[in-house]
Amino acid sequence: SSNMIYFYTRDSVTKNAASSWNREHVWPQSLSNGNWGTDKGGTDILHLRPTYETTNSKRGNLPYGDNNKSNPVYYSSSMLYAYLGSNNEYFEPIDAVKGDVARIIMYVWTTYTGYTGYNSLDIENVFDSYDTLLSWHTLDKPDALEGHRNDYAESSIQKNRNPFVDHPELAWEIFGDKASSSIKSACMAAYPSDSGSSGGEENSSAVVKATSIAIGDTVFLTYENGTTKKQ
Repeated sequence: SSNMIYFYTRDSVTKNAASSWNREHVWPQSLSNGNWGTDKGGTDILHLRPTYETTNSKRGNLPYGDNNKSNPVYYSSSMLYAYLGSNNEYFEPIDAVKGDVARIIMYVWTTYTGYTGYNSLDIENVFDSYDTLLSWHTLDKPDALEGHRNDYAESSIQKNRNPFVDHPELAWEIFGDKASSSIKSACMAAYPSDSGSSGGEENSSAVVKATSIAIGDTVFLTYENGTTKKQ
């Protein structure tokens, strides 16, 4: 509770004055079509993350993308946190951060596309392709840190959550047709849809038998009406 987890490095740092760290707009301001200001998407706690000033500077406004990993980037000469494209055209974080990035970008697009007074947002301005977006989401599944942030956002003045953390299958349901069929299929296999389950669950209580449930676990709920639903 006394530390902050910096985004790209995953370093745990004692909380300190804001002058010593940077706010990382995961969707850069310069790629937001003029949307990010000092309210809404520009200050959304499900969008912003704390970073070292140096890592924030290295990322700059580069779009995310896979590259040949020929240009590794380190913090303090030993902590690898990203790769830059050979011509600095893309920024590729370490695998443990890729899913977080993808889910933040999907959340921002879904939340603020069509928002009154906002300009249109284009995911391909900030990601090299929808294939990469869904691949990163599939590679790095939602973790406890994302769950904690969702819980905090819901209990704070913001009062909302990132649905792609709670329901990762929404990624291919919303964006799958923009990706190649093989990438969509891999995402579907990682996050099966529960849309085929029998109806009526909402009006019937369920019993869960488990000692503990972690984010990413598959849970089967059996309802009193006899239906079973995967969560």
